[in-house]
Amino acid sequence: MTELSDTPETFTPRPYQTEAIKALISGWNGPNNRLAVVLPTGAGKTVVFANLIDELLPQLNGARALVIAHREELIEQAAAKIRAVRPDLRVGVVKAERDEHQDADVIVASIQTLAVERRRKAIENIGVIIVDECHHAAAPSYMTVLEHFGAWRGLPVAGFTATMTRTDGGLAEVWQDVVFTLDILEMIEDGYLCDVRGKRVIVDGLDLDTVRTRAGDLQDGQLGQALEDSDAGPVVAQAYREHAGDRAGVVFTPTVSTAQSMAETFTAAGIPAAAVWGDMARDDRAATLDRYRRGDVQVLTNCMVLTEGFDAPWTSCAVIARPTKSAGLYCQMAGRALRLWEGKKDALILDVMGASTRHKLASIVDLTG
Repeated sequence: MTELSDTPETFTPRPYQTEAIKALISGWNGPNNRLAVVLPTGAGKTVVFANLIDELLPQLNGARALVIAHREELIEQAAAKIRAVRPDLRVGVVKAERDEHQDADVIVASIQTLAVERRRKAIENIGVIIVDECHHAAAPSYMTVLEHFGAWRGLPVAGFTATMTRTDGGLAEVWQDVVFTLDILEMIEDGYLCDVRGKRVIVDGLDLDTVRTRAGDLQDGQLGQALEDSDAGPVVAQAYREHAGDRAGVVFTPTVSTAQSMAETFTAAGIPAAAVWGDMARDDRAATLDRYRRGDVQVLTNCMVLTEGFDAPWTSCAVIARPTKSAGLYCQMAGRALRLWEGKKDALILDVMGASTRHKLASIVDLTG
């Protein structure tokens, strides 16, 4: 299934997408070459950079565009959108055993593959770089790859993200300027995202004050333990039955164990659920996502793998069972339920929390700047 608002034939950019493209191109005429765009989840950043590439290629004197992503879903999405915008372009994928760069106009590559020196050295004649989910770009692998292709020697580089926050810092060394930002509230007001409402799910036995903070956010392992110790699953499942009824939804949890136990608890409560996680076998994950697409599974629980590259606009409930201090992470999780879809009236966000806590947690008010 595709985003409701996209027309597969043209992917004509929306007004704000055109503005983002203009901001990048005019920004590159100034002193800075490493520029970022911050667009909320559901704003269609792949449509933006596909149209950006369309506009730039004629000006590159035969040089090619390189799109860098870090997850398989993001790589395949980017390649598909660029082909849809410009069916005449040769779009090659470089990841693992695939090495389609020889005669490609646009190369979509995984950062893990480009981190291997011989793989990146084989790719020549790059005129522009686009970094998807660019809040990862302060990581050593990205720095090495960007340096190799000329990011610190004036080559135009555009980064796209829904959240310009990275817990261990360093992003200011990569991105010189954020040339365009859009607020979730603006997108709701303009009718590009659906309306949203929130509800707190109080788990009486959940004591978040025992959970330590690491790198500015609650520590995943201890958070998972606190959720399990409080027996949060049945409370969350009951709240889902009560408030989300027949909605398709995603549940964000801090650990694989909590994702799996939450799926079991939901299913036992009469809500068909399945878990996905990062190290899950690729075919198993694809099969589970397929069951969600078909409606055989009503709820997907996950250990932070659906915050990026998850395109399921019929999702109308997000359960934040991974309390967080990070407004950026909260927006990524909640944003998964905000996309437009036929017959969808609004998005419901269920925030799981303890009776009280000393921590200042992100909430629905953080969806807007």
